[in-house]
Amino acid sequence: MRARRAAHFRRLTDEDRLDELDAEHWLAAWEREGEAGIGSLRRGCGRTAGEPSPGTHRAGLNGSGLGGPAAFYIVHARGGRRRRDQHRDRDDHCRNESQGDPDPMTTEPTGLSGGALQARIDELWDFKDPAASESRFRGAAGDASTMSEQDILMTQVARALGLQGQYAEGLEILDSIRANGDDDLEVAARTRLERGRILNTRGDRDEARSRFQAAFDRATSAGLENLAVDALHMIAIVSPPDEQLIANERAIALAKTANDPRARGWLPSLYNNTGWTHFEAGNLDKALKLFELALDERLKLDKPREIGIARWAVARTLRAQDRTEDALAAQRELKGFNAAAGIFDDPFVDEEIGECLLILGRSEEARPYFAKAADGISADGWIMANEPERIARLRELGGAT
Repeated sequence: MRARRAAHFRRLTDEDRLDELDAEHWLAAWEREGEAGIGSLRRGCGRTAGEPSPGTHRAGLNGSGLGGPAAFYIVHARGGRRRRDQHRDRDDHCRNESQGDPDPMTTEPTGLSGGALQARIDELWDFKDPAASESRFRGAAGDASTMSEQDILMTQVARALGLQGQYAEGLEILDSIRANGDDDLEVAARTRLERGRILNTRGDRDEARSRFQAAFDRATSAGLENLAVDALHMIAIVSPPDEQLIANERAIALAKTANDPRARGWLPSLYNNTGWTHFEAGNLDKALKLFELALDERLKLDKPREIGIARWAVARTLRAQDRTEDALAAQRELKGFNAAAGIFDDPFVDEEIGECLLILGRSEEARPYFAKAADGISADGWIMANEPERIARLRELGGAT
């Protein structure tokens, strides 16, 4: 199943069908091949989240493209659309972001059984292995004590099937749940949310959007804050660019005032995603503020990889603001932070250090960073196939002959 999952991911990326990839696709790819070929996560997270990833890298400002461990968050935020500057919420999502779920932190009542079932769902999910997750959810559904609990667990079976590319079977399960009764608002919200995810992954964005809206309406009616924020963030993913900002800002407003900690757990990914929307629109001051808010939220959770993703976004925005010395210092600090945390040596951090040094007229000092970036980024088959000029430029700047 793992090989099948990887093949499905590769098929969609090779066919440039990135809009069909949901957050968990990028998370699974990140977990499967992140350290061997980080650039293959083509958000956020922080977006960011997103990557997280988590690619769809275009040449960025001053000739630099973006990618790496933050791609998940950006793909998560942008529904996989190509963009000028893209880096992994993660983020994915780092099973948050970006995943498609926030950090599991439910400590207050929410939904069925005062949040106990949601905690069980979090426990059963492993987004990097949807086949095994499917099996666990089927077993749990068989042991459910109520019809509502069974229906909710079966929505996760459908979600797992969708992540494996088994769309028809996933939709059939959701049809059967709806046939059993659509009066339970939580069940109704979850069936529409998961139907929307499958439809989006399959490529039916418009129909998916209507399902996400229906999920949001029912979740709001039932006071299910976490599901309502989830639905809003999915609406943002499938919306046209000019409407994505509105949806993300609605989600942020709801998450900030939520009583449910899981709903509030969406904030770092949402800040990251909205930050990249402002970034690509040229609203750099707003983008920086949002990335700093995302970093503040990540620091509270004390997860080094996600903290690094957020720090990268802040540093990248500083460079875009022509604050090159600050950006260089931030990227160098991030490189040290990653090393101290035992995180792999990210070639996209090296690329940014090289770009900053080049802008500052220190081309010789930049050379080894470009060389290292070229070696790391060229391991990504997608970038090699679609951005050979980027690799060629990095190699030239790195002194390759």
